[in-house]
Amino acid sequence: MCQILDETFPVVSWDSDVTTRPPDNGLTVTWIGHSTVLVQIDNITVLTDPVFSDYCGPVRLPHVPVRYRPVPCTISQLPHIDAVVISHNHFDHLDCSSVTQLNQRFGSDLCWFVPSGLRSWMHSAGCQRVVELSWWKEHIFVKEGLGEGVRFACVPSQHWSKRGVWDDNKVCLLLLYYL
Repeated sequence: MCQILDETFPVVSWDSDVTTRPPDNGLTVTWIGHSTVLVQIDNITVLTDPVFSDYCGPVRLPHVPVRYRPVPCTISQLPHIDAVVISHNHFDHLDCSSVTQLNQRFGSDLCWFVPSGLRSWMHSAGCQRVVELSWWKEHIFVKEGLGEGVRFACVPSQHWSKRGVWDDNKVCLLLLYYL
């Protein structure tokens, strides 16, 4: 199976020169894997649903979903990240280890956009700048020296959320779009 994937869907070596600086005008999108995407637009860099771990789950157990393809880069190889968008709290979209590593690397410079109901989890993980949004709410992200800033809006989605045994749909879903 790996040989077929290597031939038809190879993992390309990370080229940090491509992502070093977001474009002044325009868009660069780099798919890292599954739901993790690096979006660089109008001088800001946004990372979506960062998962850099080998598996998705609270602990590594038999039959817990594992990564089939290696991640093309490490968190230390990423360019400066301005904001992270977490769409919902499933383990394959909200990886505790990746959140911790990003927070350690970027600290209070990093702005986290999360769905309603997830702020306390993010604070407990050490994240400082957390913007919690419900459907149809907007937030202007202002990067120092950027000027007017960039507006993000949370739009409805039909999906479910769950991270523990008793927390079905306790967190809303966050889909941000750039205005």
